[in-house]
Amino acid sequence: MLCSSTCSSLSFAIAAFERSETEVVECCLEVVTSALTEGNDYLPNAIAVSFIEDTGLWGPAMAGFIGSWPASMRMEAVHQRQWDSTPGSAKERWHGGGRDARGELQQP
Repeated sequence: MLCSSTCSSLSFAIAAFERSETEVVECCLEVVTSALTEGNDYLPNAIAVSFIEDTGLWGPAMAGFIGSWPASMRMEAVHQRQWDSTPGSAKERWHGGGRDARGELQQP
């Protein structure tokens, strides 16, 4: 199966998950994970904002979909939950909190 940029579309991935299209979901998550962990200076942030954050991390309906994510994506989701719920952490997030100097995710 060929993975394409279509897989980075959140709505496409969620629809595939809801249709139980496991291979499609796995392919999409592979593309997104690669962008998150191996992307240039801007791509990891774009994935964190446009895919992970927009998933609806706090909605119970997304629990199954989020549970299917690879560890690096779930770790970013945990980081975003903590950032959103911890007073004063917005400043840290906007100034690089959660990622080391190479842009790699740090354990929350």
